[in-house]
Amino acid sequence: MSYFAEIDKDGIVIRRLVVESDVIDSGTFGDPSNWVQYKHNDLTRRPMGNGYRYDKDNGVFIQPQPYPSWSLDSDFRWQPPKSPPDDEKSILWNEEDGEWEEPSPLAKGNMLTDGFPYL
Repeated sequence: MSYFAEIDKDGIVIRRLVVESDVIDSGTFGDPSNWVQYKHNDLTRRPMGNGYRYDKDNGVFIQPQPYPSWSLDSDFRWQPPKSPPDDEKSILWNEEDGEWEEPSPLAKGNMLTDGFPYL
């Protein structure tokens, strides 16, 4: 079995499948040219999911931009305009203020920790 991501005309991942290559090649799931085979431990070295953008020139999947002020670095990872503090606390990026802040206890209990923006 192999991992495949279906990419739309804008390069966005719209679905993922684990199937044999010949199933994709058969057209069972649409135009085979819209599918990209990937590995979990390839050069992306990070999770990939629906909504990610595929950069075909570099062969990488790019996470959706978490905030308008964040920029993409040369490793295709989003970086905030300010480095997070070095105090090992859980922190949250406040886009409006352009600062890192400690979330409220209520926010901590309800946050998803997918690598951004809650560190």
